[in-house]
Order: sequence, then structure tokens, then C-alpha cells
Amino acid sequence: MLTSSRFAYTQARLQVRHGLRLNEQQWRHLESQQGLANFLHVASESGMSDWLAGLHADDSIHILEKFFSKHFRDYVEQVSHWQPAQWRKATLWISVLPDLPLLENIRNRGEVPQWLSDDEELGPLLEVSDDALVQRLALTRYAPLTATWHSTTSMLESWRTHWKECWPDTSAKALAGVESVEALILRHRGSFMELKTHATAAARSELSKQLGLQFRRLSQQPAAVFAHLGLVALDVERLRGNVSSRALLLNSVAAKQ
Repeated sequence: MLTSSRFAYTQARLQVRHGLRLNEQQWRHLESQQGLANFLHVASESGMSDWLAGLHADDSIHILEKFFSKHFRDYVEQVSHWQPAQWRKATLWISVLPDLPLLENIRNRGEVPQWLSDDEELGPLLEVSDDALVQRLALTRYAPLTATWHSTTSMLESWRTHWKECWPDTSAKALAGVESVEALILRHRGSFMELKTHATAAARSELSKQLGLQFRRLSQQPAAVFAHLGLVALDVERLRGNVSSRALLLNSVAAKQ
């Protein structure tokens, strides 16, 4: 069993990162910036600066998408090292979550973004036979998903099954906390898929608010880590959306000249 004292170091590191998050007023100021170069300049002087290190205004949209995907993956790995050893595996598995839609498309032979062909892990899964695909998948961090690859089980359900297998023996209180964070995100996901486009921003804002409350309420518990990563994922998604939309506009203007 793990007590809250074992998470004191983890919580201290999380609090520092949590304090760097932008509030809504800061987000609105950032989003009011016109042009990608200006947006990146202002963002680089904010709490989001670490998420932009190495990014350039003239990067292609494919480079941008790959950049944010890798950056989030690296951050999850960093957070996992703050965790007590028993929870590191479950934390690392969070890094797979953003890739589930891509994996679903690969499984169904659907359309995938161009940058995927250059991805070290996902690229080798493209344009190969089903058998070769599963064999290659088994050599990656996505390996646990091979168990249900040829079934009708969704990628998310396969992911959740393995995630729970990664949970260590823990107290009922700690388990309830993790399950409450999971339930909150799943409820949001279910309702979000039914929303009109104009309502999605408000839904994300509400989820951010609820995750923030759970982060504080479940302090020094494993659930605080997952609430924090949920908040970070929302912030990165918002940042990526702003960067990508400005990059697309910049490319459109350049194409007309």
C-alpha cells in the first residue's frame, strides 16, 4: 500500500507545473495575437514557453503536429519519473492516449496525416499487411493493444483494460480517486462527441474546471497525477489548435502570392 507521504515529492513537482498554467484571461490575451510569429512570441513569454521550445513560425503543419505529439509524450515520461515506482507504468501508459484515434485509423485502413509516415513508431505500421502490422506493433510501446487488435473492441477500451492492469495494489481511497478522475473524463468524452462545434470550447473549459478541483481535492494521491495530466492535455490541445490554425492561414496566404 502507498500512503500520501509517498506522493509528497510528486505533488511538490506537480504544484510547480500547475502554477505555470495560464488562466482564462491570459489565454484570451494570447489568443488575441494576430499572426503565428506574434502568437509564438507572446506565448514564449508565458507559462507555456516550455511547450514551444524548438518550434519555429515557418515550420510546416505536419512538423507542428508531430512536435506537439512528441512533446506531450516526453512530458508524461518526465512526470512518471516523479512518481513512486509502483505507479510509473500506469503513468507512462497515459502517453498512448492521444495516439488512439491514429491507431484506430491505422487498424481500419483509414486516412492518416502525412507526418505519420515519418514517425519512428507509427510510420512502420503503414502500408504493410495485417500480420506484419501486428508484429511491428508488438515491438512498440503500443504492444498491449495487440491482444484485441483484430477484435471489435475499441482502442479506448483496450487502452483502459491495460491501464487498470498497470495499477498497483493500493488503498480503497487511492483507487476511488483514480476512478473518479477516469469517470469525469469519460463523461466529458461521451457528451463532447454530441456537441455542436460552437459548444466545444465551453465543454473543455468546464472539464478543465472540474479537473482542477480534483487536482486540489486529491492532493498527494495518485489521482492528482492523472488530473494534472488531463489538464496539461487540454492546455496542449488548445495551444496546438491556436498554432495550427495560424500556420494554416499563413500557408494559405503564401500560396496565393
